[in-house]
Amino acid sequence: MIDPTALAAALRALPGFATLQPADLQRYATKGIAHDHWRIAGRDLLVRVPNAGQFAIPPEAYIPYQQASFTRAQPSGHVPRLIAA
Repeated sequence: MIDPTALAAALRALPGFATLQPADLQRYATKGIAHDHWRIAGRDLLVRVPNAGQFAIPPEAYIPYQQASFTRAQPSGHVPRLIAA
């Protein structure tokens, strides 16, 4: 499981998240092994944190792979809108 302090620090590098604090993050109960979900308080956003160790995809390729998957599926309306990767 990722540390909320580390996650908040990573998110602060994105536009619009400069003031994000660890207390703003709420982890949802894990339902699978592929990734965790975190809610950002006061925003209608969900953070999806992959657990790339579960797959044969090298860690440095996993985020671009997921980004491409969401981008391709976006027109279907069956996946959330991707804000950043």
